[in-house]
Amino acid sequence: MTMDIYKAAGVIVQNKQLLVARSKGKTHFFAPGGKIEGDETFEEALIRELKEELKMDIKAGDYELFGSFDAEADDKPGVQLHMTTFLIKRYDGILEPDNEIEELCWVDTKNMDVIPMGSIFKHEVLPRLIARGLVS
Repeated sequence: MTMDIYKAAGVIVQNKQLLVARSKGKTHFFAPGGKIEGDETFEEALIRELKEELKMDIKAGDYELFGSFDAEADDKPGVQLHMTTFLIKRYDGILEPDNEIEELCWVDTKNMDVIPMGSIFKHEVLPRLIARGLVS
């Protein structure tokens, strides 16, 4: 029996572009963040993962809930991914790939069709950001 995956992800927007990341050895870009570990909350996982992946420091008040989304995991057929996303309003740090992250990319309407992205970000998050005028 396969287990569902629960993740927390950061929605980072600057200059009307969305930040996405690609892990080492992977082809698709996704939202910075990661799996919930043990009994941590989505917020605790978000803070830990952004520090590990991007050298970002955030704390309560630096983010707000953006939405929760469900889809089949891109690389695991039959496994459901449950992703809770948070809009990052401010952070401290240098915003560079670290740990398992190999590459960062800024996405907008000009390049969104050529950047291979995970389904939740491509079909759910990015369209909502565009509709709200946060990404153009």
